[in-house]
Amino acid sequence: MRRQSVQVEMQIAPLIDVCFLLLFFFMSTAQPKFSHASLDMAVASFGTADDNFPPIEEQTIEILENGRVRWNESIMDRPENKDLELLSTSLRRLKLIADRAKTSVSIVINPADNAPYQRIIDVMIACRRSGVTDITLATDLSGGD
Repeated sequence: MRRQSVQVEMQIAPLIDVCFLLLFFFMSTAQPKFSHASLDMAVASFGTADDNFPPIEEQTIEILENGRVRWNESIMDRPENKDLELLSTSLRRLKLIADRAKTSVSIVINPADNAPYQRIIDVMIACRRSGVTDITLATDLSGGD
């Protein structure tokens, strides 16, 4: 008896379909590996209503003899500038921060001995225009010898 050799053909198309299905399965279930880095830094923000803000200290505005206005060691406006826009804008920002912190802003106006009276009034008007109502005028109680 003679054996006949049977030729078996391999079908490639179903094998490729199975490979694509396995590839799709593994790609969809795989967890991507991320490398994480940590940076310790403060991010500036205006905060939320629940944040606890530190209390705002009493602010001192100085009026020099030449009529210049100084606040936080910075000259705010020129003596001929009656509106004091830079001072008003800065105080308005401080008032906004204080309102969010649910505190008040207290301003002490400290004029030089020979400061013009009109400049003191200009600073008071700028404070009121920015919404600050707690304004104190500093005086020298030493006797002024």
